[in-house]
Amino acid sequence: MPSTRRLGQSPVVRSKAGDPLPTKPQTEAPKSGESFKDPAFGPNKRAQLDPPNLRNGALSLAAGRVLREKINDARVQRQNGPYVPENEFISRLAQTPEQAKVLGALTQNKEYKALWNWFSKFPGGNPIRFAVQPGLKMDGIERFGGFFGRELLLLVNPAKKEHVENPQELVNTIVHELVHAALDVQEAAKRKRLTITPPPLPAGATDLYRDEHFAEQFGDASPEKADWKQGSKAWEYLQKHYGDSDSSPQTEFIDVNRETQALVKRVVAENLQKTGIGHPTITGMDLA
Repeated sequence: MPSTRRLGQSPVVRSKAGDPLPTKPQTEAPKSGESFKDPAFGPNKRAQLDPPNLRNGALSLAAGRVLREKINDARVQRQNGPYVPENEFISRLAQTPEQAKVLGALTQNKEYKALWNWFSKFPGGNPIRFAVQPGLKMDGIERFGGFFGRELLLLVNPAKKEHVENPQELVNTIVHELVHAALDVQEAAKRKRLTITPPPLPAGATDLYRDEHFAEQFGDASPEKADWKQGSKAWEYLQKHYGDSDSSPQTEFIDVNRETQALVKRVVAENLQKTGIGHPTITGMDLA
């Protein structure tokens, strides 16, 4: 399953940065154990487009297998075309003057910059693909954004109502998805036996799909509340260490833990102080 802010995840493939995607109104998320299927990308092209250092199934992550299977029927709207070069991604997310101002301030935040720059130090260069996706939907729910580990694609939906009404939510989403991306890249590198510097994340920061304590006690992770009995130890663990998702709090737990949420809250708080735009985000509201 993809890793989305407030659930967990989002899909895709990239051609060279900026090349257009095939114009299809909807595309199915990839199934577990297989690459993204798109007629415009034949087997040879698909192999050429993969980051060479992460090719040949390196991203078939066991931690997310069950979740990916659960979202096989999710469909993602991708009518808005091109992948975005990494050096243009943040600026292209700005749909309003207020969003532009908070995004400009975000690029000056030390914790954000450390995380963003970490990807560029990865062997072979930044392996992440970026796309701006207004109206992004997964599993029938409009999402803030998402990260598809198998395709190393980070999607953000700048047109989501919350992103427009409170641009700090856009800051929240970007940091949230970058954490998912960093954890996925780190895990993929380990599978390929590549030596890389760990991502600059706070002690204890992780997501639900790589939470070793959860896995040891309860097995495969899922953010879906329907998968857990209310009041059970697993439910209590998820409520304590994660909390409700932002996209669908009635049906899902958020998929980054409290330590990661604290990072997001710090970045948003500094942005608020510098810009005076917006207010504390949904994620930050349930943290002391």
